[in-house]
Amino acid sequence: MPLMLLELVVQRRKVLDEVVTNVKDLVDCFDIPESPAGYPAPASLAVATYVKAKYGVCAIPHVRLCDVNELALRSAIKAARVFDLNALVVTVGDPPRYGRCASDLTTDEAVRLIKELGYGVRVGSIISLRYDLRDIEERLSNDSDFYYVLRLDESSFSKYEEVVDMARSYGKELYPYVIVVTPANEELLNRLGQPRIKLVDLRPFIQKLRGRCSGLVVSSPLEHQLLPQILGAVREVLRGG
Repeated sequence: MPLMLLELVVQRRKVLDEVVTNVKDLVDCFDIPESPAGYPAPASLAVATYVKAKYGVCAIPHVRLCDVNELALRSAIKAARVFDLNALVVTVGDPPRYGRCASDLTTDEAVRLIKELGYGVRVGSIISLRYDLRDIEERLSNDSDFYYVLRLDESSFSKYEEVVDMARSYGKELYPYVIVVTPANEELLNRLGQPRIKLVDLRPFIQKLRGRCSGLVVSSPLEHQLLPQILGAVREVLRGG
């Protein structure tokens, strides 16, 4: 069965504990971005270590390459190994809202370095369907173990199917983002301009993804009350319901 990950973005520990407690039995892993959209947020490595230690759940932190030099990246991968985190995702990230970029490490360079260190931590990177297929195939040919897929919706689904074929040829795992819009986050998602799925369309969309992914990342920022309902619906479809 495809794995289901939940993107976990919170600013307060009380909310973090409530969310994890309410949904940890519905998901396979928590995906923790670093400084989403370039704004300050609790450090992803710290959050991942906390939820892993306290709740015994799978946790995958991100590292924004824009914010770290090679030394900091080496430290991050050591932290992932020492605290038995399940994987690490590297991404360049949006421009920081404060300060300036600290490094010009590319995703491919970072992935290559992590693999050369030989710590045995799985590493992922990101593919956006905004890019042409040639660029996407070049990313798929790197050393990442898995890829998160951005900007998937009905209009880009046929392109995604071509990416699925490419990924299979390289033996790579794909985890598309499924961003669910609700009244609690509609204004935010309108500002971000990311493709999103309405609750009424969620089940048929997930049904289309079955057999076309290794798992998916569910995201519904600012939505806490409806998360169990959203995740339950996705889980049921992934299990063949």
